[in-house]
Amino acid sequence: MTATKSFRTPREDGLGLARIANAAGLRIAVLPNGCLFAIEHEDGPRRNLINQVLGSPVGGGIMRILLRVGGAAPRTVEIVGPGAHVAFGADEDRFVWAGETDGLAHRVTLWLHPEQPLWLWRVEVTNASGGEVPCDAILVQDLGLGARGFVMGNEAYASQYIDHTVEPHPRFGPVIMSRQNMTQDGGRHPWVAHGCFDGAASFATDALQLFGPAYRDAASLDLPFGESLPGARLQYETACAIVQSSAAELKPGEAATWTFFALYDVDHTAPTSYADLSRIDSAEGAAGEFFPRDVALAESARDILRDAPPLVCREVVAREDEARKHEEWWSGRLLSWFEGEGAGSRHVVLTEKDRLVKRRHGTILRSSDSLLPEETTLAATAWMHGAFAAQLTIGNTSFHKLFSVSRDPYNIMRSSGVRVLAEIGGAWRLLTLPTRFEMGLADARWIYEHGGGAITVRAASTGEDAALQIEVLVEGAPVRLLVFGNLTLGEFDYAHAGRVEIDDDAKRAAFQPDPDSLWGQQYPDAVYHLTTSTPDAIEAIGGDELLYKDGAARSGPFIALRTRPTNALRLAVTGSMTDAAEAERLAAKYAGGVETRAMLASADVFWSRTTRGARLQSGDSDIAAFDTLLPWLVHNAIIHLTAPHGLEQYSGAAWGTRDVCQGPMEFLLAFRHDETAKEVLRRVIARQSKADSDWPQWFMFDRYAWIAGVPSHGDVIVWPLKAVCDYVEATQDFAFLSEPVAWREPDAAPSSVADHLAAELAEIEARFLPGTHLPRYGEGDWNDTLQPADASLAERMASSWTAALLYQQVSRTSTAGSSAMASWRAMRSSTAPTRSPSFCFTRATRKPASPIR
Repeated sequence: MTATKSFRTPREDGLGLARIANAAGLRIAVLPNGCLFAIEHEDGPRRNLINQVLGSPVGGGIMRILLRVGGAAPRTVEIVGPGAHVAFGADEDRFVWAGETDGLAHRVTLWLHPEQPLWLWRVEVTNASGGEVPCDAILVQDLGLGARGFVMGNEAYASQYIDHTVEPHPRFGPVIMSRQNMTQDGGRHPWVAHGCFDGAASFATDALQLFGPAYRDAASLDLPFGESLPGARLQYETACAIVQSSAAELKPGEAATWTFFALYDVDHTAPTSYADLSRIDSAEGAAGEFFPRDVALAESARDILRDAPPLVCREVVAREDEARKHEEWWSGRLLSWFEGEGAGSRHVVLTEKDRLVKRRHGTILRSSDSLLPEETTLAATAWMHGAFAAQLTIGNTSFHKLFSVSRDPYNIMRSSGVRVLAEIGGAWRLLTLPTRFEMGLADARWIYEHGGGAITVRAASTGEDAALQIEVLVEGAPVRLLVFGNLTLGEFDYAHAGRVEIDDDAKRAAFQPDPDSLWGQQYPDAVYHLTTSTPDAIEAIGGDELLYKDGAARSGPFIALRTRPTNALRLAVTGSMTDAAEAERLAAKYAGGVETRAMLASADVFWSRTTRGARLQSGDSDIAAFDTLLPWLVHNAIIHLTAPHGLEQYSGAAWGTRDVCQGPMEFLLAFRHDETAKEVLRRVIARQSKADSDWPQWFMFDRYAWIAGVPSHGDVIVWPLKAVCDYVEATQDFAFLSEPVAWREPDAAPSSVADHLAAELAEIEARFLPGTHLPRYGEGDWNDTLQPADASLAERMASSWTAALLYQQVSRTSTAGSSAMASWRAMRSSTAPTRSPSFCFTRATRKPASPIR
């Protein structure tokens, strides 16, 4: 393609951040849009993110301050955050936001103590109206408390390990003290306390308690003045310190001031206790050093997204002519059902269902015809709340992200992934929760029924190409559409300078990784293309300039397309990690027009071959339900095996040694994909270390194969033995035991599978607790969360789970004729092993099915 304009995605230092810092190592950054970007602590090479999500140049972040007003005209106003209409300014030790809303003048100062790990949010409100006004304020601060890679690798996981202890201070009311229980760099436990020096009235500790599922398609928070926060500790998956101030009754001309505080400890070695409240007393003294100061303020540019409310959809029930199965009802309302059979199975979810569940509805779409991970496998996550293609990757699902991850379950961050706005009634509306969301094995469809017609968005994958196509169809009068994608072009947001080239004439774009990034170094020919087969519908294509009313570019990491009034738009993302010519061929193919029906037909072929057309037929309703569920279980197994990541557990690109030896192997053997199962075993066994005969906890398998997680948990070493037993019992392929397989160390000569297993068994025995035949607990067992509080116990206790697993596998290989057992015994007696031709399994031989790639 011939580029007419180009730009690079910004690293953090290219976002135009305003920053303040202090001698205690605290760093606070605010975006040009006035939204918080990050609160961090730096100590030499160590850098801990205190908040949970980095604020976005478009749309903002989670952190905000709410002013709640009662009286004759009750309302909730954001005075800091994405919804705030304020002027903003920065000075050497503070940020200031100021504005006026409906007769209330409000000013917020974020002040950082010059030497101590303390910062204040000072909220000042003056009643400039003609009547008495009751009001209060709420601080909402998301929490990560860990290294960036740890927090951004999975926010829910980081949250689950944050312990919130809430203690009542005699003067300040409840104080939220949050400690990261998962050790960070240097074995540290970051800790932060939040409260209000003027007396907190109530609190919450997770975004679920304030935002929740109802926020996914809400225009604003629904917590009017007079309703209190729950005042209960919740340790869930979106950690937040949410503090409610006391209320004030402001007569005309009167003012109120509230001061929220935050106190940080880089390493709180002991669990939080009531004694930690003494820290708050010392913080109060340090806060006395704050003095108001005039700061020059300026209006911030507002992007279109921040002023675009969600499209209000009709909640329409299903059509009577639909063949619904396994309907789900609640309080007399239909919530969801299944349609179709086998590879054509679809799951349909209505709006009300998504508003009821803590974890949002979504699916992972995958384009490939292989049962093994390939550098040509495209994957993208589709979320019901209007993220049409988040975390789109080809090949490695961690390093090769084109579009960003959707990082919170309540659609608070509304710029992640690919989003769509529609101009209806002369104003832009964001497509969030649809009337109806349909999931197939290879596609997802959102149907938005509104007062002026309907908008359908469909994302489809294929069984042939590295391609994902998004189609938008408008019923009724044509509308303008604004489609934009939040670019990551690497592992983490704002960490890579990827290259974007745009061809205005062809209405297409190309994306290449930062050549200095790990991805760019390993895949220098990698390229994604965004094309359209409906170019006449597109009015403009560009970067973030299309997301602002003034049309000025602000270096944000976005690709955007604005259409003319239209009834149809079709976009496709294609690419290649290894062959620029192949990427160009695919781009031309989809620019020329590929029907969604044809894409899904090729995907159906793959899924039908994968499931072998298996059906469970019975008059029993439970069996019928499992028949409907079967293709979805297969879908999960294939994603796990070929594009390893998930919905909540979105960081991936690696096989867990235990995981791949478990469900995926059992699936492959159950559906007689024997050659694929054998290849999986080859890849797993080749990751065994010659030095200690163990496996890593997880490992990558592409050009990043040197990246692995060590040490492994105590039961991991047993799982490859189980997987080989499963394979040989199912296939009777005894020759596999003699096949040479490499070791993890590249300079080690290959050894037979039997010798690999013999080394495994010898190492397992060497790890037995002294005087027993029980394996040490080590780093843990199948339940990864069960870690002893006293680390020394890991070397002195056993897991009954691991012991039972080991007993079962040794029993399966315990006959005298077993090659592995013979080799093991030989190693123990320092004599040459007596090789036996096979394991002595008793399971009947089955006829192998035809292979699939």
